[in-house]
Amino acid sequence: MPIDVPAALRRDVRLLSTALGHVLEETEGAELLNDVERLRRATIAARRANAGPAALDAPVNIVASFEPRRAEHVARAFTCYFQLVNLAEERQRIRALRERGPNVADSVAAGVKDARAQLGSAGLEQLVSTLRVTPVLTAHPTEARRRATLESLWR
Repeated sequence: MPIDVPAALRRDVRLLSTALGHVLEETEGAELLNDVERLRRATIAARRANAGPAALDAPVNIVASFEPRRAEHVARAFTCYFQLVNLAEERQRIRALRERGPNVADSVAAGVKDARAQLGSAGLEQLVSTLRVTPVLTAHPTEARRRATLESLWR
């Protein structure tokens, strides 16, 4: 079943991946870009085939054909690509949240409104006075990036 990807997200991913392709071609040559594209197309075809482990033969064979240095460059290219896609997805999420507007059913404002309706203003005030707010700083695993990795990519 195909995934419905918003046009704006598709446009952002295309723009960023095209820019990455230009950078790869300028810095490492057209051969690297060709290898990345060949592997990308083979992987997409394998996923679409959905024919089990045998469908992965083509991408596995492509990767196996790379010299270690080429494999490293291709892996780095895909790492950059996925980070760019994550940026595009974050931007799409912001667009979606802006479209929803401030009156979201699961927002803090909606919760306060519901509590006031159920408890009355005095009951809400009493409830709020018993709250204990403790900030917790954490990151979702997909957002947690090691400093060394980010510094390496920056270089």
